[in-house]
Amino acid sequence: MIDVSELMNDPDFATEYTVIRSMGEWQDGRFVLKKKNEISCYGPVQPATEDELEQLDIGDRNHITMKFMCAYPMELFITSETENEGQFSDMILYNGKKYKIIKVKPWISSGGYFRAFAYEVD
Repeated sequence: MIDVSELMNDPDFATEYTVIRSMGEWQDGRFVLKKKNEISCYGPVQPATEDELEQLDIGDRNHITMKFMCAYPMELFITSETENEGQFSDMILYNGKKYKIIKVKPWISSGGYFRAFAYEVD
């Protein structure tokens, strides 16, 4: 397998973006924000390819979808039924636009990075 770990920090491929991580709790059916962290990230950002879009739910394919990568130990999260209920999926701020993470693929054993797909929400 090809080791791509050097590409995660190579300025020819990588760029800066901000991960917005929100924590809170549900009260009376509404999410009440308790804590919001902004985390600076650095890694490759690319539009999702047609093949990658095929892996997403049909409703998510109608949005502008980008692929964000980051090196381990930095992690990107999406909430699910098995995760902490007090956390929303991470949002990403990139080039003045906000993206919601909809799918994350950890490739820790293959070079130590995370690949997340996110669609534009603004």
